[in-house]
Amino acid sequence: MVAPSVIDNGGAGGGGGAGTPAAINWSFPGTLSTDQNGNIPRWIERVGRTLAFFDVNLISAPTGDDLVVEFIVNGAMVASVTVPAGDTYAEVAAAVTLAINDVIYPQITQVGSLTPGTTALFRARVV
Repeated sequence: MVAPSVIDNGGAGGGGGAGTPAAINWSFPGTLSTDQNGNIPRWIERVGRTLAFFDVNLISAPTGDDLVVEFIVNGAMVASVTVPAGDTYAEVAAAVTLAINDVIYPQITQVGSLTPGTTALFRARVV
């Protein structure tokens, strides 16, 4: 299995003004599982920003049960995204301000019971 990764796809004007990073992305290849949470990288905020949306995009949908992903900041859940069984995308709006050195990461709390879902992109986005 390829290791999960995280990237900040900022850029000038990236939704929050000149130089404000537009999103933090985590990629998770392969079959999703709650026991893989320790392999999902933690993002340490370096510039400060206010996030507005959290989303999950999958290659293959979960079946049997929904996929649930929580976004954690400094140990506290700040947003929960539920991808309904049979779907490959869901998002939720939640205003979350990150300060420099805050730690954020997604955590899978439930997968599909028949098919867990595969290859995910988790995003925390500014407006």
